[in-house]
Amino acid sequence: MLTEEVGVMVGLLEEAGAKVVVASLSGKPIRGDPTTLAPDLKLSDVSLDDYAGVVIPCMAAGFGGDPGTLPPEALKIVKEAVAQGKPVAAQQSAVLILAKAGVLDGRRFAIAAENRNYIAVGTFAGAGVVRAGRIVTAGTCPLQAQTFGLPDTTTELTRRFIALMASVK
Repeated sequence: MLTEEVGVMVGLLEEAGAKVVVASLSGKPIRGDPTTLAPDLKLSDVSLDDYAGVVIPCMAAGFGGDPGTLPPEALKIVKEAVAQGKPVAAQQSAVLILAKAGVLDGRRFAIAAENRNYIAVGTFAGAGVVRAGRIVTAGTCPLQAQTFGLPDTTTELTRRFIALMASVK
């Protein structure tokens, strides 16, 4: 998924002229056959003042997006980004990070149907791509698309995030 999700997101953002910085929990390289991603920094070292927005891929929530194992550093970044009015995008399991951070209250959101019961706030709007204010969510990551024959929302999510970024400058 490094290539088909994170790679696609980074490529589209860079094509749009964004300087992309990748952060991970450990800051150590993430290996996924056949790709290795070398993050630029650890989540705990992110200073939101340095960034115009935040994109969280599905894989950031861990395999299956168990709500009990979401990284507190990611929750903090999301809370701060929304409080500062910065655009935030999240795909599939990463939408659980937004929910646990408390930023989906009163908002429509997208996520895979099997994960919607983990979110007690906001309004489930399907598995497509949904924009609610400065938050964009999508419900089908590349792994789900391959497994269940669904359309992958990675490109559409990223393009909508890019358009949102352009609209808030």
